[in-house]
Parts: sequence; C-alpha cells; structure tokens
Amino acid sequence: MAAMDIATAAFGSTTGQVLQFIIDGLATGRYEPGQRLNAASLCKELGLSKAPVREALHVLAGEGVIDMPKNRGAIIRELTRQDLLDLWEAFALTIGREIRLAVNGMQDATARERLLAAMQGIKEERDRGASINFYRALHGFHDAARQCVDNRFVVNSQMLRLAEFWLPYIQRSVPLDTYIDHYVANYQRICDAMIAGDAPTAESAFHYHGRWSAAIIRGEFPDPASPWVG
Repeated sequence: MAAMDIATAAFGSTTGQVLQFIIDGLATGRYEPGQRLNAASLCKELGLSKAPVREALHVLAGEGVIDMPKNRGAIIRELTRQDLLDLWEAFALTIGREIRLAVNGMQDATARERLLAAMQGIKEERDRGASINFYRALHGFHDAARQCVDNRFVVNSQMLRLAEFWLPYIQRSVPLDTYIDHYVANYQRICDAMIAGDAPTAESAFHYHGRWSAAIIRGEFPDPASPWVG
C-alpha cells in the first residue's frame, strides 16, 4: 500500500495529503533533518486549513519523525544509525512472520499473480537505477504478501506508516548502487519460496535478508558476493 493510501485510510484525505507532502519533501531534500516545519507555510502551499496540518504534525511527532518542543514549532528529527537499526530489527520480526503466514494464500492464482507482479516491479525499479522508488517497490512486494495474511493483528498500520517516513534516512545511509542487485536476488529467493508454497524457506530467506540488511545499516559493508545461507 502506498504511503498516501495508508495515511488516507487512517486519517482522511486532507491529513494524508499533508503527510505525503512531508514524506516527499524528505525524499527529495526539500526538507532536511533539523529543519523547522512551519504550519502556516504548509497551509498556504497545500491550500488547506490549519486543522489537517496540525493533525499531520502531531501524527509525525507521535511516530518519532519530528520533535515538537514547547513554543518552538515542529522540527524534523535526525535519526541516528542506531535508530535506523532498531527500526529495521522491529520491522524484520513482524515481516518474517507475515511472509510465513502469507504463503497460505499462495494457493490463490490472483495472489500469486499479485506477488509476481510486485517482484517484477522491484526489477523494473532496479533497472531504472538506485532511488527511493526502489525501496517503495520493496514495500509493494510486502503489501502484496500482506494481503494474503488472514490475521489482522499481525499487520501494524502504525509501523507501515513509519516505514514510509524513514525511507529517506535509509536512502542516505545505504550505498544502494553497491547492493541493489543483491537486494533483488534476496527478494527473488523469498518470492520463489512463497510461490512454491514453502513457508519455512520463505521465512528463512527473509531472515537472511534481515541480517544482511542490518549489517549494511551498521556500516559493516558485507560482501554482496557472499553465499546465501538460509
């Protein structure tokens, strides 16, 4: 699910519009960590009233993207490498279980087609070059898998929104040009296992990817040519 869809479903179209505008601003460099967000300017740029802008800022504050010190407005937080690592480890625990549960839905032809289309989307973004859209394609894969999970308690909408907010920080921290082909190989293994109905291998393949990604976030620069060990 795209960031705008998640935000709109949870908060309504106008608040979701503000959230998406700020997310895109982080991704493009219009906004930088430490920068102050001016509510009046956002209202003017988006042609919205104060209410949805204030609500969006409070959502971002609640999810750790911005700080709102008393009488100082809203300031975009700087996420440290440790923050990113903690976020990723929290996501990885949930996503590994989602993937295992999603395999049950792969008996449905439409679900298989949706997952394969998402995998193709990852490859197409790889071919376009390293960018934040590659990470969004990875999110598209997880969304396709998540739609097959028949357990509403596994899907955490707050974590889904937070994943969109932290993408620009990941983009700055990971040398994607170096690792993009390995990302694709990892997801291809996950996809193949899911399509084959092999839940343990699918989950194991994702956990390998999770450990490998964590090493990159820590700045360890793992060898992309190292063999996969499930």
